Amino acid sequence: MGSDDVILALAAVFFVCLSYMLFDVGMLQLLKMRVTLPRVLRKEILSAVCMRDGLGGPPRHIAFIMDGNRRWAKRQGLRATDGHPRGGDRLLEVLQWCMDAGIDVVTIYAFSIENFKRSETEVESIMKLAKEHFDRMCEDGDLVQECEFRLRILGDRKRIPQDVRESMDRAIEATCHHRRRTLNVCFSYTSRDEMLTALDMAIRNRSGTQILDEIEVSRHLFTAENPELDILIRTSGDHRLSDFLLWQSSFSHLAFPKATWPEFTFYDFVNVLLEYYGLRSERHRMDVKMNLP
Repeated sequence: MGSDDVILALAAVFFVCLSYMLFDVGMLQLLKMRVTLPRVLRKEILSAVCMRDGLGGPPRHIAFIMDGNRRWAKRQGLRATDGHPRGGDRLLEVLQWCMDAGIDVVTIYAFSIENFKRSETEVESIMKLAKEHFDRMCEDGDLVQECEFRLRILGDRKRIPQDVRESMDRAIEATCHHRRRTLNVCFSYTSRDEMLTALDMAIRNRSGTQILDEIEVSRHLFTAENPELDILIRTSGDHRLSDFLLWQSSFSHLAFPKATWPEFTFYDFVNVLLEYYGLRSERHRMDVKMNLP
């Protein structure tokens, strides 16, 4: 181990100790510094945050509404469509943070059915970019491959151009051997369409006079094979879900950081985790006080 590695390791130990001793104040103040941290320190911070409360470890399922690409581009004096490539780069970073935090499932809102109503130029630009990202996932050096995410596409595939569907299928095949983590890409998706599809499938599969209930319908949701949704994050500060995972987010922690998606940082991510664990710890204390299981 070189001297630089020793320094980083010692710094990591110091950072973790500090986060444990001064968690409520120290961690938040450190986050506000917004300095660039090496990955080894980011991993130690995430470990300290996710394992501190002893209430079950890291969240298993987290979702993102990646809002604000166009607003970010306009503020930079760029074309609105120029924000989407920057948003794609940010996604790769966020996936690495999720992996380092021990999160099993990440679900992203990539393209809504409603987005087809945007200008033809913008839709074509997004489809071209999506195809490039899916093609990149087929490469061994892609971060999705390195993080061992299995790709799933959730949505109405009939609306998606054929060349994009073909790239999706290749990426699904290229990542199908990964079982540890799942990346759900909601593409040509709305929650209402998902719920209608699930209800239709439940009706088709029921036997005789079987009465449909919540459990039966939930078995046919696109995310049925995934754990319950723990956290849903929408960037840009808008407090709305825009028809995304409405069923799944009923009891999830909802977070609305003000940063646009291209500006969403590691510090914003950790702040959301701190909120989540703070509320979870408070609920646990209340349950203990009331002698609830």
